[in-house]
Amino acid sequence: MQENLQLAQQLNAGCLCELGNSISTEFDNTLSPHPYFLAKSDFELIRDFISFFDHLTQREDFRRLALEHMPAISRHAEHTHGVLDGYDFHVAPNGPKLIEVNTNAGGAYLNLQVAKDENTSCNLEGLSTFDCCESLPLTPSLRQYEQRLIDMFKKEHFLRIGESRLKTIVILDESPQQQFLYPEMQRFKTLFSSFGITTYIVDPAELSYRDGVLWLGASKVDLVYNRHTDFYLETSEMEEVRQAYLDNAITLTPHPVAYGGRADKRILALVSSQGFSRTLKLNQWEEDLLERIIPETQVVDQSNQDELWRTRKQWFFKPFSGFGSKGVYRGAKLTKNTWRMIVNSGYVAQRYVEPSKRIVNQKEGSKLLKADLRAYSYNGGILRMISRLYSGQATNLRTEGGGFSTVLVMEGSK
Repeated sequence: MQENLQLAQQLNAGCLCELGNSISTEFDNTLSPHPYFLAKSDFELIRDFISFFDHLTQREDFRRLALEHMPAISRHAEHTHGVLDGYDFHVAPNGPKLIEVNTNAGGAYLNLQVAKDENTSCNLEGLSTFDCCESLPLTPSLRQYEQRLIDMFKKEHFLRIGESRLKTIVILDESPQQQFLYPEMQRFKTLFSSFGITTYIVDPAELSYRDGVLWLGASKVDLVYNRHTDFYLETSEMEEVRQAYLDNAITLTPHPVAYGGRADKRILALVSSQGFSRTLKLNQWEEDLLERIIPETQVVDQSNQDELWRTRKQWFFKPFSGFGSKGVYRGAKLTKNTWRMIVNSGYVAQRYVEPSKRIVNQKEGSKLLKADLRAYSYNGGILRMISRLYSGQATNLRTEGGGFSTVLVMEGSK
C-alpha cells in the first residue's frame, strides 16, 4: 500500500497532465481538467469509514445521544434517509481526515461534465510513463449514474409512503436562478422530466400548504428536493414546507433529521469526545476508525475559550450549521473581536488539517493548488467521488485551473 501512497503524492505534486476531452467554457473554473490521484488504501479507508459512520448515525442509541440538544424538528419521526450526503476530506500524510459532512451537497450531477480521456498518460522525472486510467474506476457511465440518482429519489418516496410512483418534484432553493449551482438544478430537472416526473425549480415563497397538501399553484407536490440552506426549516419563508413536513404530507429530502444526525458540526464534537466509544459500546476497530479519520473537534464554550484562544493557530472554527465556508475562520488569522463573536454564536473548534496539493497549469505557469475530496453518498454507499482544487482559505469554484476534478485511484505503479 505504501507504493500507491507514494505514487499518488508524486503525481499530484508533479504531473501537469490534463484529461483530453474538452470542457465547455460554460463551466470555466468550475470544472478542472487536472485529475486528482488518490492511493487505493486511502480510498478503501474512506469507503469503510462512510459505511460505518452512516450505520452508526442511524442507530437509535446514537440518535438519542446526538439529537438531545439539537432543534426539536431533528427528532421528528422520519423513515427516509436523505439524498446525496457529501463527505469532505483532506488527505493528510497519515491518511484522509474528515472535515465535514453535508446533507445537501452540491455538484453531484454537474461535475459529471469533467472530462475523461482513456488515453491520458503522465511523464514524471524518475518515473516510467504511467497510464492515468490504469486505476480503480470511480465513475460509472452517465446513464448508470443517472439511473442511480432516479432510484435514490424513488426509494426516498417509497420509504415514506410505500409507493415509488412520483408525479411531481419541486427542487427548492432561495431565489434559485441566482444560485451558483443553478445549472445543476436545471440538469436535475431535465433528468427527472426524462423519467416522466413533472419537475419545477422554485423559491419557497411559491409554495402553499392547505388541506393537507403542499401546492405549487394548482399542482400537488409529492417530493421536495431541498437545496435550501435553512437546514432546520426555521425561517418564515420555509414555514409552508415546515408544516407540510411535520404533517408528513410530503417527502422532503434531505431533511432536518438527516442534518441534525449527520451534518450539524456538533456531531463531530460528539464522536471525537472522550467516553463516546464507551457509551455506545463500540468495538476496537470502530473506535480506532473514528480516531483515525475525525480530527479532534470541540464545542466552543466558556469552559474552554481561554485554552482555545491560546492555541488558536491549531484550530479551524466553524458554526454549528454553517455551509459553503460561510462564517468559517482559520485560528491563525483571528482577531479578538471575531473571537468574542465565536464564543457567543454557536461554534465548534476543529483541529486544523492542512489540505493536500495538486499542481495545475495556469496562464502565468504551473501552480500548486489546495485540494480536498468529496464523496457523494447515499445510505452509506459511495455514489461518486470527486476532488475540488482551489486557492485561498476556503474551497471555491472560482480558481483558474481549479474546480471539480476527476479522482483516479492508484492501484500501484508500473
